[in-house]
Amino acid sequence: MMEKFPGCKSLILASMCGACLASSALAQSKWVDWTDETAKRLQLSNVPLNDDQEKDITVGDLDNDGDTDLLIVRKIPFSSPGARLNVLLMNEGGVLVDRTESLIPGFLTPDDSRDVLAFDCNNDGWLDIIVANTFSDDPRLYINQGRDEDGTFLGWVESINWFSPPFSSGPKFCAVYDGDIDNDGDNDLYFSDYDSPLEDRLLINDGAGHFTDETAKRFPTGINNSVFGTASFIHDFNLDGWPDIIKASGAFEPLKLLINDGKGIFLTAQVLPSTTVYMVRTADFDNDGRRDFYVVSDGQDYLLMNNSTNGDGTINVSQRDVTNSNKTTGFGGNVKVADLDRDGFLEVGVADVDVDIPGCIRRFAVLRNTMGDTGSIGLLDPNNPTNMSWNTQGVHDFAWIDIDGDQFMDLFQGTCTGYKVFMMQPFELPTPGDTDGDGDVDLLDFAAFVDCVTGPGGGVPQGCEQLDFEGDDDVDFNDFGGFQLAFTGG
Repeated sequence: MMEKFPGCKSLILASMCGACLASSALAQSKWVDWTDETAKRLQLSNVPLNDDQEKDITVGDLDNDGDTDLLIVRKIPFSSPGARLNVLLMNEGGVLVDRTESLIPGFLTPDDSRDVLAFDCNNDGWLDIIVANTFSDDPRLYINQGRDEDGTFLGWVESINWFSPPFSSGPKFCAVYDGDIDNDGDNDLYFSDYDSPLEDRLLINDGAGHFTDETAKRFPTGINNSVFGTASFIHDFNLDGWPDIIKASGAFEPLKLLINDGKGIFLTAQVLPSTTVYMVRTADFDNDGRRDFYVVSDGQDYLLMNNSTNGDGTINVSQRDVTNSNKTTGFGGNVKVADLDRDGFLEVGVADVDVDIPGCIRRFAVLRNTMGDTGSIGLLDPNNPTNMSWNTQGVHDFAWIDIDGDQFMDLFQGTCTGYKVFMMQPFELPTPGDTDGDGDVDLLDFAAFVDCVTGPGGGVPQGCEQLDFEGDDDVDFNDFGGFQLAFTGG
């Protein structure tokens, strides 16, 4: 590949001291860490701190006050019936306070909850709550009432007869996810069923929060049938403008992509190369605009990278192993993603307790995305085989949540023995123009700038990420003004 400015490099460098010919490789930023502040950050009233029930968790700005709140649904652990009450934790000045009784009293009626989702079901700008239940309990929908004229938050009221027709047999739902299946501007709901031979269910929203079961209409070939459905997600995976569905059915079936035909109908199920899929999470791990898949496997967890789309709407994937972690083998559980080190790429957290197989002896894992360091996709365990205090044993579910508003992601865990709140220790963010990570923009960084500008064109070369001042995914002489300001500012 030709250089962008042939001959310029030697000309500029000839006038610079030899010490300035340092490598432009970007130094790795310090990896993240958390400190246990459970006693300071958590106030429970309806469940004990040492709560030993199964837990599933979600987060959101539930009262539109600019911070993040948290929801917990509970049942007896593993595949046994045992209804339990659920919990609402509101973020009040950096403390998670139990406000279940005053804001969502319906949560105090026990049920066999297996998943919870905060979403806007009626397009009023307030997050409503859907709870997926098992052991013949119907899912429950709670409508956000917003604030009164005095600004007081009113909480949620349970919606009655919010879906039709009734399910012909009692559901055993393990997961729920929302998405606009028919592209009509509102959120529909897809429920994963884990009691073979029942099927997953798709409920279509009328825009006002009433849902109609259109499973038979939308899946005429029965490709939604579930063996042991543990997770599902609705996104446009093949980039044709229509939301598709990815579904996991436990160890009995591979991962399946249900492809939207452009009319909200699903006729094609693409079987992705995958085995023993206990759980899945979808996210764009390499920032190419396509959603990839993290697969929790009985053996070693792995990534399936979504590379391209075929003419029939199917996608091409390739596997990337998680090679160095002793915490990502066996029967794992829930998966969540967040940009933990704020380098622009998503990291992964993996809970270790399987939804159905007893055992709380494995450990919670956090995997670092290598794209920000090497330019190559991969997930590595920075603490393997070390166990940090937050590599807790027996985590049912967890949440990445900025509790104190410092823009660093904290960690909430629901474990086999209770609850934990770990606060992220703040760290310095990379300085624009500082290519060697020494906290200063100097002549060494100018040498790196010359290397990056005169090197091969197209994209941002590895080690040049702090030099794209224009944000146009290219480092060229148009970025010199920004670099000059950073340089003169020290």
